[in-house]
Amino acid sequence: MNKDAIKICVKLPAVPKTVYETMLDPSIICFWRAPKDMECTLHEFQPFVGGWIRISLTYLDDTQVGKTGEHTDTYHGRFMELKPYEKIVEELQFESEEESLKNRMTLTFLLEEIEEGTKLTVIHEGLPESISMKDNELGWLEALEQLRDILL
Repeated sequence: MNKDAIKICVKLPAVPKTVYETMLDPSIICFWRAPKDMECTLHEFQPFVGGWIRISLTYLDDTQVGKTGEHTDTYHGRFMELKPYEKIVEELQFESEEESLKNRMTLTFLLEEIEEGTKLTVIHEGLPESISMKDNELGWLEALEQLRDILL
């Protein structure tokens, strides 16, 4: 794994089919795909290969600075691979005036059936150097905790 990547594994209390469908449900995505200190706005979500995704995350604490706007991080991209109940791959890019934030990132979700439900592995590659790996990992852990709560 590259130095500009994080990898997180969590156990979720549902079978891979349920997890996969929940992750791709546009009516649910904003309830789990943001850290607890951010509000999610879904602009575009077309869960098919080549389909668009565009999401804004806005800090609830107005002292936090966003990558796109004053307090907002907006990213867009496409679904690159969808293998039902096994894998979701997205290519994403921040919308920013800052060139250092514009590199393409790859987000891979791997689902594996286990006795307790599903082992979900998240691999976030291509993170810009100016983004704290630790903060990104903490954000994903919070988001995945919210996904777990939805699946309970």
